[in-house]
Amino acid sequence: MNVEIKISKFSRWDWTITSQSINNISSLRRLDEFSIFLMNLAQSGTKIIIDTDYENDEVEIEAEPEASFS
Repeated sequence: MNVEIKISKFSRWDWTITSQSINNISSLRRLDEFSIFLMNLAQSGTKIIIDTDYENDEVEIEAEPEASFS
């Protein structure tokens, strides 16, 4: 499953889901359940809480792998 969810945050408001609007109502029957769920979340103004405590954590390599020519 490959899904892109756009979220946005304005300076003093919380994180929200930005949805793509559907212009043609006949295309609704081709949507899967997950896309409909995301549309429901976006239309209801769902606020997202993002844990920013660990956003700057990085993985550090302790040892370099040795070259093997076999």
